[in-house]
Amino acid sequence: MCKIKKLCKKGFTLLELLVVVLIIGILAAIALPQYQYAVDKTKFAKLQSSAKSIADAYQRYHLATNDYPNDMNVLDIDLPGDYTETNPIQDVNCRTYQDFYCCMLKPRLNGSYGDIICGQNDYSFVYHRRIFDHDESVVFEQHCRAKQDNKRAEKLCENFGKYIQGGAGIITPNGIASGYGIYLN
Repeated sequence: MCKIKKLCKKGFTLLELLVVVLIIGILAAIALPQYQYAVDKTKFAKLQSSAKSIADAYQRYHLATNDYPNDMNVLDIDLPGDYTETNPIQDVNCRTYQDFYCCMLKPRLNGSYGDIICGQNDYSFVYHRRIFDHDESVVFEQHCRAKQDNKRAEKLCENFGKYIQGGAGIITPNGIASGYGIYLN
C-alpha cells in the first residue's frame, strides 16, 4: 500500500488521453494535405522530366534524320523501369510504367509535329508538351491538365499556370479520356 497518494498515481486519466488524441488529430488534419500536395508536386515534376526527355530525343532524331519519329522505339531514350507498350488509337504510341505513362502522337501535317503526354496512371493529372515547327524552328507549348472535380489535381495544375475552362480530352494508354481543365504555363 502506498502511503503518499501523489506518488502512487500511475498512468493518465481518460480526459488527458482524449486531449492528446485530439491534438494529434488536429495536427494530422493540417499536415496531411500539405504532404499530399508535396507528393503530387514530385510526381508532376517526374512527368515533366519524362516529357522533356522524350521531346529532347524527338528533336535529336529530327536533327539526325531530317524526319519526324512516329514511334518511341526509334528514340535514343531510356525511361526508368519496365514498361508496356500500347497503341490505343491510330497514330499514338504509349508506354505505361509502374506509376505513370507517356504517349507520343505521330506527326501531323498541320504544323504540330509531336504531342507528348505524360500522366498519372489514375489519370488524375497530365503534363502535355506540344511540339510545333514554325519556319524550321521548333517551338514547345506546355500545359497541365487536371481531371475535373479532382480538387488535388486541380490545385496542382492551378499552381502551374492560367486556367482555361472547358472539358478537354486527353490521350491515355486506353484511348481518350474527357473531362479535363487545361492550365497553360
